[in-house]
Amino acid sequence: MERCLRNGGAVNADRISDLPEALLLQILSLLPVKDVVSASVLSKPWRSLWKLVPKLKFDYPYNQSEQYRESFCRLLVSNKAPFLESLHLCFSFNSCSSMDVGMWIGIAYARHVRELVLHVVSEKYLSFQFPKSLYNCETLETLTLKGWIHVNAPSPVCLKSLRTLRLENVDYNYDHSVINLFSGCPNLENLVVYQRNLVHVKTFTIAVPSLQRLTIYDDNDAKKCWGYVINAPSLKYLKIDGFKALESCLIENTPELVEANVINVSKIINEKLLESLTSVKRLSLALSPLEIKYPTGRIFYQLVSLELYTNKAEWWNLLVLMLDSSPKLQVLKLIGKWCGAKNHIAIRNWNQPKNIPGCLLFHLETFMWKGCKRLGEDEKEVAKYILRNSNRLKRATFTIKIYEENDSRDMVEVVEELKSVVMASNSCQLVFKETDSRCNKKDGDNINNRDVVKEDRISELPEALILQILSLLPTEDAIATSVLSKQWLPHWKMLPKLKFDSCDHSGNLGTFSKNVCKALLSHRAPVLQSLHLKVRLDRCNAEDIRILIEIAFARIVRKLVLIIQPVKLFRFPKSLCNCETLETLKLGYMVLDVSSIVCLESLKTLHLYYVDFRDKESLFILLSGCPNLENLMVRRYPFNGTLGTLTIAVPSLQRLTIYTNTSAGYVINAPSLKYLKVEVNHKFGVCLNGNVTKLVEANIIVASQINENPLVSLTSVKRLSLELSPMEINFPTCSIFYQLVYLELYTNKKAWWNLLTHMLDSSPKLQVLKLIDHLNWRKDLQACGNWNQPKNVPECLLFHLETFIWKGYEWEREEETEVAKYILSNTICLKRATFSSKSITPKERVEMVEDLNSVPNSTCSLCVQRFGTREGVYINAQNSSVQTLPMKRCKRDGESMNNLGIESADRISELPEVLILEILSLLPTENAIGTSVLSKRWQSLWKILPDLKFNSLYPRHELGTFSRNVSRTNISFFVVRFRVFDSKCDGDSMRDLDVVNADWISQLPEVLILQILSLLPTKDAIATSVLSKQWRFLWMMLPKLKFDCNDHKPVRGTKTFSTNVCRSLLSYKAPVLKSLHLKICFSRCTTIDTGILIGIALSRNVRKLVLQFSLLVTVFKFPRCLLYNCETLETLKLKYSARIDVPSSVCLKSLTTLHLNYVEFKNDESVFNLLSGCPNLENLMVHLFSRRVLKSLKNFKIVVPSLQRLSIFSISRRQQHWGYVINAPSLKYLKVEGIYGLDFCLIENTPKLVEANIIDVSDIINENLLESLTSVTRLSLALSSPLKIKFPIGSIFHQLIYLEIYTNKEAWWNLLTLMLDSSPKLQFLKLIDPLGSRKDLVANGNWNKPNNVAECLLLHLETFVWNGYKEQLEEEIEVAKYILKNAICLKKATFSIKGFNADERLDMLEELESVVKVSNSSCKLVLLR
Repeated sequence: MERCLRNGGAVNADRISDLPEALLLQILSLLPVKDVVSASVLSKPWRSLWKLVPKLKFDYPYNQSEQYRESFCRLLVSNKAPFLESLHLCFSFNSCSSMDVGMWIGIAYARHVRELVLHVVSEKYLSFQFPKSLYNCETLETLTLKGWIHVNAPSPVCLKSLRTLRLENVDYNYDHSVINLFSGCPNLENLVVYQRNLVHVKTFTIAVPSLQRLTIYDDNDAKKCWGYVINAPSLKYLKIDGFKALESCLIENTPELVEANVINVSKIINEKLLESLTSVKRLSLALSPLEIKYPTGRIFYQLVSLELYTNKAEWWNLLVLMLDSSPKLQVLKLIGKWCGAKNHIAIRNWNQPKNIPGCLLFHLETFMWKGCKRLGEDEKEVAKYILRNSNRLKRATFTIKIYEENDSRDMVEVVEELKSVVMASNSCQLVFKETDSRCNKKDGDNINNRDVVKEDRISELPEALILQILSLLPTEDAIATSVLSKQWLPHWKMLPKLKFDSCDHSGNLGTFSKNVCKALLSHRAPVLQSLHLKVRLDRCNAEDIRILIEIAFARIVRKLVLIIQPVKLFRFPKSLCNCETLETLKLGYMVLDVSSIVCLESLKTLHLYYVDFRDKESLFILLSGCPNLENLMVRRYPFNGTLGTLTIAVPSLQRLTIYTNTSAGYVINAPSLKYLKVEVNHKFGVCLNGNVTKLVEANIIVASQINENPLVSLTSVKRLSLELSPMEINFPTCSIFYQLVYLELYTNKKAWWNLLTHMLDSSPKLQVLKLIDHLNWRKDLQACGNWNQPKNVPECLLFHLETFIWKGYEWEREEETEVAKYILSNTICLKRATFSSKSITPKERVEMVEDLNSVPNSTCSLCVQRFGTREGVYINAQNSSVQTLPMKRCKRDGESMNNLGIESADRISELPEVLILEILSLLPTENAIGTSVLSKRWQSLWKILPDLKFNSLYPRHELGTFSRNVSRTNISFFVVRFRVFDSKCDGDSMRDLDVVNADWISQLPEVLILQILSLLPTKDAIATSVLSKQWRFLWMMLPKLKFDCNDHKPVRGTKTFSTNVCRSLLSYKAPVLKSLHLKICFSRCTTIDTGILIGIALSRNVRKLVLQFSLLVTVFKFPRCLLYNCETLETLKLKYSARIDVPSSVCLKSLTTLHLNYVEFKNDESVFNLLSGCPNLENLMVHLFSRRVLKSLKNFKIVVPSLQRLSIFSISRRQQHWGYVINAPSLKYLKVEGIYGLDFCLIENTPKLVEANIIDVSDIINENLLESLTSVTRLSLALSSPLKIKFPIGSIFHQLIYLEIYTNKEAWWNLLTLMLDSSPKLQFLKLIDPLGSRKDLVANGNWNKPNNVAECLLLHLETFVWNGYKEQLEEEIEVAKYILKNAICLKKATFSIKGFNADERLDMLEELESVVKVSNSSCKLVLLR
């Protein structure tokens, strides 16, 4: 920064990057989408800036480019703006996918879009159906629909925030769609309707009570007549243009209409158009009395300004009528013909009225005539008549357009002729102007924007209040308000407190310091009360920090907070050494080097947080230069471990706080010290000089050994808190705490009672004794000696102690009980003793009270309560009365249950078991039992409830189910109230049964209620919102949502499913949506609606997305926008009827799980592009219909380096000319099922494969499948013998220890023989028959016993399991006997059978045992049914 200041800036300096972020975002919002994304490569500050652009625009025909669409998708999905101000979509309905468009709109809605513009271009004249799910949005303020859009608004429509609506050439589904649309916009203020031909609408009804501005442009030239009906009680501005051949235009209710503009309205049959405008104050008319009926007897009493276009035939007749009907007219403006307009043939000439209108005589003050090429005779007569009869006219202006040189001559003649007129008003100023024809200005601009500007209420507040509001904002946001208006420009400059954090500034070295420097130089407050600087040295160097501090001192700073990261040597600036105004200084994370003389006369507070010093002199110079220092806090971190003991010598010091993790000590010399706090975590030495006579309070926390000096120096204190052990400290001898009246002692130290004895003996005037155990458990601490009762009772107990408090008292601990009884029995003046214990039941509490109350003490009032509450038993010893103290709910410090969110832990499960049991005891027994499904811990809690109550009245049980449910509880005692069957059961009988309708579940903590709701179907969970106010928003925090179109009953003519789901997703409030499951039927939810739902889910940071479509329906194109850039999606599951066309650039960084169930790919490249765009994919499951795949795929390549689990399932029964290629270096688990007749299945690179499952794989030409599995340790095979598949020759499964083989295949024993020979280390063998019957299978050869026994049988096989073993097959008997006979190391053999009687099972067992006894006597044989 200094170089930039010295050189005046470099010639090629990047000035634009120095602008405020808000201004940069405004600049980016003006650029095309492609350029916005490209700006991310400029520099680090720009890398993420493009993601915050609040306005996005997608324009046709540029969107025909695939690259452009990709850039827009990435920009929209990655957008991180708090809300989206504007989204402009202009696209061709023929070239853009409906699903992608739906996702764009859905993301915008979820981003709380304020303005949405949809412009649809259709080359094939196909209309875009506006999605019905979008008729419900709470944030949309402006909506523009333009082009080939078909509006079929359902009932009801809910667009609460919509204030501006533009409908340009859209089509409607009959009259009811128009009515439904407007009725759902209760706050609509501005409506613009542009129409050409309305095919299906007969009467366009506009009934909006809140409407203030209405513009209608209708260029309908159809022969079919129709009309408008306008009912807008709040309407203030009306513009109608282009009505031709309309049947009617009824304006029924517009009492507040102020301004109207009626242009080119002709051939209206009725006359109510002008009749309804009589209340206006400003009126503009461009019509001819020949083409419209003028209302008779109507007076425009409020009209003060009139515009009349003179390009209509006999316009002067309309002028006469209006002048007669406007008695209070003050401004009259006539607007002439434009260049090239044909002059209308006047049927009749100008006839001067017989009576002069009242407005000319009494009110007209301004007359203007503009835009004429020349004035004809009739026009001149009109002008002369007005000038001659306007008594109060102050100014008359004539503006004539000049098109040719001769026009100037004509103007001179007109001027001379008008000047010769004798005007009625002597004060009238006559003005003539010439304008060039190129300087055209739209007429009516003066009335377009009136009465619509929203009032800026906050700017009207007093400046002091505005400053208070700005002081609550971050400094950067407060500075950003300067761009709002000129009034706000200087406000932030008067802020008393400024805070700057370099972490909030993304930029290169120096940008942060430049921005802060600019802000400080612009500050205009007389005093800067506080400046907080948090600086990273990689963004701001030490010299810049020095400059910023100097500027702050020039602004008379009172408080300075300086935090520097990372920790480095920081030379104390000379400017900081001398500052007369600084009162508070806080330094953090630095090594101070103070070499200059310091003079900080006004400094009263100094905090050194994680600060060390270069040498001892630095600390000495700093403290000696603060003569008025009162408050010092030192938290030293040993960056320099050679300093040793430090000296704190400050005569004025009153409060001192020391935190240390080092072994170095302190020497403290502070004669005025009143408060001292020392917290030590290592061996430490503290030395206080004897001159601390004013010390009032001390707090000593020691975690290790220190010397005895601290306690010696504390004998003058009145209040003392000690957390230390007598084993870690040498207690001073003969030290008496004469002034001590309040003592706190922590009981979480070893042998703490010995320290208590010392302190009681040394404190003769002690009045309050407080023992605290903040850990509340000390089972790991040894007693280190029992409690030894003192021989002599301390003086404080006999004469002064009045209050005794013990928090965390453990009455079952013998030492603590003895201490408590000793104090109670010997304190003669004790007035109140309070004991609190956390883990205690009501029964134990009563026992504790009885135990303590047995101690003789006639004056003490004893209170026993739970730790952390105020509920307890209060016993007055004087009258033996017992009272129950009230209880307040225990609330965690700093936490609110409403703010825990979904990601919070299960807080209720962390409570003590006793407290949970008390909560469960408040619930009905059946609900308490229902909590057993929450987790393992909750599974058995209800079983130890002391009281159980079962009621057959609720819920309604069928006959016998109630008794069975009660009997399952296995309790020895219960109370059962049986249901009374009475055919005549009225309300009295129910009252007698004492059925309580208490709402127990609402009393549970919010986290527990959310866990319960998550177990319900989403539809039922949402339905609970109607129960009460507490339940209204609970479902919105659910982590998982599932919507099934089959659960929504379709309403005729509407698609309620998409509307309801869209409303639910938009109402969702949790920060992260963990899972969304959508089961969609396209007959109830269109593709664009589906895209909207997916877009909203992505904006809700969805982690898991499951899309399940109806089976065997039209295949839809998967949204490509989802594949461009989705940073949060971790799991994606697609089921049925999805056709995936994957672009070249896919970015799914977080995706770890992908399931493709019966989906179709466009080609081989789509498969490769999809998988290559998932760099962290770990789990892949592929289920394919080969009939569809055959049409598009030839080589299904799975090349994913990170893949760990792969499952492949194909359905085909005929030869297919394609196959799989698997290249996954990290693959650990593989499952292949149902591959028939493929050309190949190549597994090229799987060195880490641990487990494989091969099922129904046959007719594979090559043998690579099994050959690539030789590294596995667990293998499951369900395939035929080498009759149909090639077994690899010479391949040894060296790592295989677990083998499963399915025995429902032909000649499976041949495969078994091959696998045993190839698996020398096999330890576990399992044979499985999943069918249980194989009579239809042909053996294809008998079992041939191998010539050589396999190595695994001789040396390693320990477990043999056969599920579905049948003795009828000789081959199976031979296989079983062979394995049992040759498996020398076999420890257990299990056979499971089915369909055998007891005798047959006994015979089978004896036969197998005979084999085992001969070969291996240690093998355990198990026969299971």
